Amino acid sequence: MQEKNSKRTKIWLRTVDGDEKILKEKVYEYTGDTMPAFLEELRRVCEELDEATPVVLRSHYNNFKQFNVVRFAPRDFVEYVYFEKMILEYVK
Repeated sequence: MQEKNSKRTKIWLRTVDGDEKILKEKVYEYTGDTMPAFLEELRRVCEELDEATPVVLRSHYNNFKQFNVVRFAPRDFVEYVYFEKMILEYVK
């Protein structure tokens, strides 16, 4: 669902192991600037990659908006995950 006056940005989602080796990755377009839109798109992409969706707190979303990157650790997932980090980062 697109929001009015929202700009299109690209986000690079990747899962990495302990040696920082990329296990899975995807660049996707994100249109929106609200937390619900962010969550919906993250859910969709995680499902596409067959990955668990992290529990996103307001602090995660705020860090992403402020610093253009957010990292999720295994403790941020309800399900067991085999990677060390899931990283979302704006692509310029």
